[in-house]
Amino acid sequence: MPLAIDEFSLTTVPIDLRFNEQPISSATAFTWERHDMHFLITNWHNVSGRDPNTDEHISKTTAAEPNMLSGLFNKKGTTLGHKHPVVIHVRQDSGEVAWLVHPTHKRKIDVVAIPLGSELVSSIRFCPINKMGSSDLLVKIGMDVSCWGTPSALARPAFPSGRKAASPQSQTLFPTSKSTFLLIQPPGQGCLVHR
Repeated sequence: MPLAIDEFSLTTVPIDLRFNEQPISSATAFTWERHDMHFLITNWHNVSGRDPNTDEHISKTTAAEPNMLSGLFNKKGTTLGHKHPVVIHVRQDSGEVAWLVHPTHKRKIDVVAIPLGSELVSSIRFCPINKMGSSDLLVKIGMDVSCWGTPSALARPAFPSGRKAASPQSQTLFPTSKSTFLLIQPPGQGCLVHR
């Protein structure tokens, strides 16, 4: 029997942020398409290594600022779910950034768009979130949900691992770790939550 998954699960791109080859952190992103151009959307604090409200480094010990990331993208021409790593430079040697921010609000909304060049686009099977259908989520207070995620203490796998079943009334669904990713999925629905 074929496995049915929510199409929005296909939009998620796990990313590892690095300074050269030195790992800094892990996060998530998704793709967006506009005017036949593709963008990787993630948080400003992920690519800058800084708090968007204070401009202080997130890591007080290393003051690390990523200059590249590796994203696990769906590979073009293969079975859906077959992912491959794609390296994207987010900062040039001169320090110039390769991402776009909102023209008015800049980093205050903590979101960036990274343009994906044609050399990257040719190998990626895109599932842009803005090209997906937008049916209403059927989430109600007290509904049992399945929580899927990657605990921050473990190495991030290519796909999230099952965590627990919980009821929003009785259990805390969102751990306090900044690097925990959860997929909250009521029956037949789903969305990725980054906290």
